[in-house]
Amino acid sequence: MTAAVIDHLWQSTWFALGAALLVLVFRGNGASVRFNIWLAASLKFLVPLPLFVLIAQQLHWHLPVAAQPSASVSVVLDQLAAPGPAVSSAAATHAVSSAVAAHIPPGAWIVILTLWAGGCAALICRRSIQWWRLNSIAWSSSLLDVEAPLPVRSTESKLEPGLFGILWPVLLLPEGIARQLAPEQLDTIIAHEVHHWRRRDNLTAALHMIVETLFWFHPLVWWLGNRMIVERERAVDEAVVDSGSDRQVYAEGILKVCQYYVEPPLPCTAGVSGGTLRKRIEEIMTNRTLLQLNFAKKCLLAAAAVAGVGAPIAIGLMTAPSAAAVAQQPAGAIDGIAMKHYESAEWKFALDVPKRWNAFPPVSSNSPNEVIRFLSNENGTHSLIVLRLPYDPRQSLATLATASEKILTKLNFGNFVLGETTMGSRTVVTLDFDRPAADMPGTNGQRWSCRSYYITDGSLLYVLGFGTTDRQAMFALYEKMARTFVSNEPSS
Repeated sequence: MTAAVIDHLWQSTWFALGAALLVLVFRGNGASVRFNIWLAASLKFLVPLPLFVLIAQQLHWHLPVAAQPSASVSVVLDQLAAPGPAVSSAAATHAVSSAVAAHIPPGAWIVILTLWAGGCAALICRRSIQWWRLNSIAWSSSLLDVEAPLPVRSTESKLEPGLFGILWPVLLLPEGIARQLAPEQLDTIIAHEVHHWRRRDNLTAALHMIVETLFWFHPLVWWLGNRMIVERERAVDEAVVDSGSDRQVYAEGILKVCQYYVEPPLPCTAGVSGGTLRKRIEEIMTNRTLLQLNFAKKCLLAAAAVAGVGAPIAIGLMTAPSAAAVAQQPAGAIDGIAMKHYESAEWKFALDVPKRWNAFPPVSSNSPNEVIRFLSNENGTHSLIVLRLPYDPRQSLATLATASEKILTKLNFGNFVLGETTMGSRTVVTLDFDRPAADMPGTNGQRWSCRSYYITDGSLLYVLGFGTTDRQAMFALYEKMARTFVSNEPSS
C-alpha cells in the first residue's frame, strides 16, 4: 500500500512535468489549450494510472478485483528478465518506491499520516470558513434585472464582480458598480464573467482545490493551481476580445475593478483580477495573433491523450486473460485440501490450486510479465504469482536466481537459500527468502516467507512465486502445487 502511494506520487509528478513541456509547445496558441493541459495534470493526482489498467482488465476478466499482496518479487524478476542491465522505467520506479517504503519504520508512518491528516483538516477548515462567508454574501444579495444568461445579483460587499457557486452559479455585482464604471466597461466585465460561466471555471477550480487539499505537501500541486488561474484568465480575456469588445474599454474596466474592489478569496469564485494582471493588460492591448491548432499539433495532443489514458487501458486489455481462456475443473485433493485445476489457453500452462484461493488479474504496473495471481487469507496470508518470461537456454537458472538476491536485499529481504529439485524430466531451481511483515497488511506482524520456482520450457521461463505467513504449514503444499505445473507450449 505504501509503495503504491509513493508510485502514484512519482507518476503524477512526471505527468505534470510532461504537461509543462507540452505547454511550451503550445505557447503560441490559445490559452484554453494550455489550461486544459494543466487541468489534465491536476486531475492525474486524483486518478492513479493503475486504475485504468484494472478497469480495462475487468472488460476481459469477470472475477472481482480485491486488494493485492505485495509484488516486490515480481518487480525483481521483471528486472532480471530484461535484456542487458537496463530495466523498464516503471519497474525501476516501483523498485525504488518499494525500497523507500520498506525502510520507513511503522512508527514513522503514523507520524506522517497524522501530519497529512492535520494539513488536510486545516485546509478544509480554512476554506469552509471562506466559503461560508461568501455564501452569506450571496444569500444577502438581491436579484438584479440585468440581461444575462445566468442570474445576476447585487451585494453590499466590496468584493469584485465574480461568479459564485458551482452547480448553479450566480453573478455577484457590488452595489454601485454602475457609478464606478462606464456602461460599456460594465458590459465587458459582465461578458468576462459569462465566459467563466460557460467554461465552468468554478467547477474545474473546485476539483483542483480537492487536489490541493489531499496533496497539500506537494509544491507542484500549488504551482499547477497558479498556472491554471493564469491560463483561465487569459483564455477568458481572449474570448471577450474575440467576441468584439473594445480592447481599451475592456482593459480600463479591469483596472477600475482592481482600483475599487477586492478579489474573492477562493479560486472557485472566478472574478476579474485573477492571474498576472500587468501581463494580462499588455496582452489585451496588444493585437497578438494566436496560432490555430494545425494538424501536427492536434496529432500531438491526441498522442499525449493516448499515452496518458489509452496506454494503461491497452495494457490492461492485453495483459488480462479472457474468461474463455480459463478452465477450472475439479482436481481432487492434496493433503486433504480440495483443489481445482487452472488452465490458460492464452498463456499455455496449467496447474492445480486450492479451491478457496481466488484468482485475480495480473498487476502490470508491478511487472508486465505477470500473467495471473492467486490469493487466500485463510489461516494466514498466501499468494501465488505466475510470471512468463523469455529465456535464453544458455543462461544458468542458478545464476539468475543468485543475481536476484542483490535486488531483493535492497527490498529488505534476507535469509536466502538456493535449492534445486527435479520435476519429471526437468531440473527446477528454487530460491527461499523472507522479510519482516510489519509493513504488510493482514500479516499480524509475522514474517513474510517466499519461495520461487524457476521452470524452463525451451525459450520460455515460468516463475511460480509463492508467499506465505505460515511457512511450516504451507510450503509442503506449495511444493506439490508446483509439481502439478504443466507447460502447454508447442515443441519447437
